[in-house]
Amino acid sequence: MNNNSSILLALVCLAYTAAFFFLIPELMMFIWFALGVASGLGFLYADEKYFVKYYQEDKSFLVTRSPLFLLALMPIAIMVITSFGSFWASGVVGGMMLWLVLEMLIYRSNPEVFAPRFLQGVKVKSIETSMRLMLIIGWSFFIVVHLLGVF
Repeated sequence: MNNNSSILLALVCLAYTAAFFFLIPELMMFIWFALGVASGLGFLYADEKYFVKYYQEDKSFLVTRSPLFLLALMPIAIMVITSFGSFWASGVVGGMMLWLVLEMLIYRSNPEVFAPRFLQGVKVKSIETSMRLMLIIGWSFFIVVHLLGVF
């Protein structure tokens, strides 16, 4: 990912966090939410820059971009955002989900980068179809889980 894309992603995540300033009733709860978003983004960054050194032989494999992680994140996000009541945990999950779907959106035009990054170890017939499906499911889930959290 180039520097401009990273800056754009960071700005979108900042706007996401700022939007919750008007939705969260108390300042301290908002601060916990903002710290959660920062923690989630920090975890994704650390996985890409530091943790990857400790994986087995494949240095291009990122745990946080693997299909298994992405599938596991979905029920965890539902549980955290709808049931836990922790603004920090909601920020972590929301920030991670937003960054991941934005990253998928950026790489959608480059299947040679998208497939090894998000479809590691998955045999698919059509990468383009899989990419579109992942984007549709990712964005839909991101929106629905936030709506569930509000109601």
